Amino acid sequence: MEFLINPSIAHLIVVTMIILLITTILYPKVVILKVFAVLFLGMAFYELLYLEANFWALVMATCSVLPFMMAIRQTQMRLPLVALTVLLLVVGSSFIFTDENDRPINLPLIGLISIFCAEFIWISVKRELNINNPIRGKDPNSLVGLIGEAYTDIHEFGSVRVADEIRLAHSEKFIPTGSTVRILKDEGFTLFVKKVEKLTKE
Repeated sequence: MEFLINPSIAHLIVVTMIILLITTILYPKVVILKVFAVLFLGMAFYELLYLEANFWALVMATCSVLPFMMAIRQTQMRLPLVALTVLLLVVGSSFIFTDENDRPINLPLIGLISIFCAEFIWISVKRELNINNPIRGKDPNSLVGLIGEAYTDIHEFGSVRVADEIRLAHSEKFIPTGSTVRILKDEGFTLFVKKVEKLTKE
């Protein structure tokens, strides 16, 4: 485990832990995400034991989960909340581990991770609130019953194309790419689907 005692690796682990915590909010029923979240939480704790960390920067980064939760539950103040989420996560995580001059370590890596985090948070909120489809915003069940196509293999989870969107999908049975599917339930971020024969009316 000695190779883990590195500020750059520690930064990556801490940010991954926070992203996993955010992801478990979006997918509360996915056990594997919770397992990985606990695993990275343990790894982050291990890093913090052996590396000198900025406590307040760690608190700031961890608190980014709070405005994110608010952003996906209401539309008012959505953009400021998303911006606050990104700001807390990026700035906080950048200063958790610093050099002797209190400057962030490995700026190129921090920059890449920051771009990924900002993109992930924005896409997550955007999909959760369906802001590109005002009709669905008024009727969250508007996709139920529609026919779509498996965009990827769906083995527990995958993605489907329906109503000109690509959405995360869940099926208890394996569905290969290209199969015709029917939307059974829309849980906001995840569509529950089943495979149907083409041109079926059932």
